Amino acid sequence: MKKKLVEINQEVMNVVDSLAHLVNSTDTHEKEFADEIMKLHPTLQQSIMECFLSCIKLWADKYDKGWYDLRNEQTCNLAKEIMTSVNSNLFYLPHI
Repeated sequence: MKKKLVEINQEVMNVVDSLAHLVNSTDTHEKEFADEIMKLHPTLQQSIMECFLSCIKLWADKYDKGWYDLRNEQTCNLAKEIMTSVNSNLFYLPHI
């Protein structure tokens, strides 16, 4: 049975909240986070990368529109640099 859009949105928000909680702690967990992702099935890694690429595209767009401040300026700037330096065809990730 397909999930309702409301349930999917709630699931997405729960994941985002968990990630925000992880990165908002006083300890940094970037390496552990990345290490755990590397242990996942390759198809799941591909799907997670697709989520990261979506964020990069949106941050680059924010940079173009000036929708950032000092707290996320470098994130948006780096995303813009990634988008300009990487062939856009590489942003397609097939699901095998």
